[in-house]
Amino acid sequence: MLPKFDPGDIVYISRQHDGVDPADIGAICACRLVTGETYLKQVLKGSRAGTFTLRSYNAADMEDCDLEWATPIRAVTPRQARRFH
Repeated sequence: MLPKFDPGDIVYISRQHDGVDPADIGAICACRLVTGETYLKQVLKGSRAGTFTLRSYNAADMEDCDLEWATPIRAVTPRQARRFH
């Protein structure tokens, strides 16, 4: 099962480059499409060279996407972990 993110979770990334590092294929990443949208998805190879399939926990695969960049998620702080009582 892929990770699930909830409203209010804080997702930490550290982007060091444009493009997609081959080492990040299979990782859950913050992904920026060339059209400007940004998603949190698992990055997989697309069916055409230079494209990628983006897989989600709760949605259909987005196939053969052109990415501006993708960078792995470094850490997540769940919304519940920030509550103090």
